[in-house]
Amino acid sequence: MDNIPFPTVPYNRMEPPAQREKRIKVLALGMSRTGTMSLYVALKELGYNCYHMAECILNQHSDSLVLWNRAIDAKFNGNGRKFSGADFDQMLWRYDEVTDIPCILFVEELMDAYTDARIILTARPVESWLASMERTFYTILSWKRWKYLEFVDRSYIGLYIPLLRSPLSVWTNGNWKNTSRLPDGYAAHYELVCAAARRRGREVLEFRV
Repeated sequence: MDNIPFPTVPYNRMEPPAQREKRIKVLALGMSRTGTMSLYVALKELGYNCYHMAECILNQHSDSLVLWNRAIDAKFNGNGRKFSGADFDQMLWRYDEVTDIPCILFVEELMDAYTDARIILTARPVESWLASMERTFYTILSWKRWKYLEFVDRSYIGLYIPLLRSPLSVWTNGNWKNTSRLPDGYAAHYELVCAAARRRGREVLEFRV
């Protein structure tokens, strides 16, 4: 994966309190493009305060983009101390449910950090998932202006695009442009979630969209 710069974000930050406001109740660990936004909306209707990639990128008054990029870099590139436990409260302290990227890149870490949370696993047929990924992630990342925007807006776009590209690098074993590797990454993710939950004696609610 590409090395990711971590400039200081020049905003009035929303600092996390000494203790999180509420406990994490749900870990929704299905892949992006498997109904994660629909689940996000549904759980918000039920009164949950949900974390999704949309929350991450829209909340510019925090260090979330910096911190998630740093966590990914530490875990998958070995650059820095790996995030665990309360480290995730730096990004998730206001929320009681998480779904979508970047959270789903930290399956075991989140299970260990939030031991009482219920686990939901959304899924869909891999063929339709792959088509959806190509229409969304890959279409967005194909826009040629990103390189210029990353350069001129290092504190936001320069963090958002690497964060969007990072999961693809993980799911393709380091070559994010090679979509032929995505099905293997998809299968590996679901095997990881189920195996990690089983080792910890946790139940998984599987929801096939």
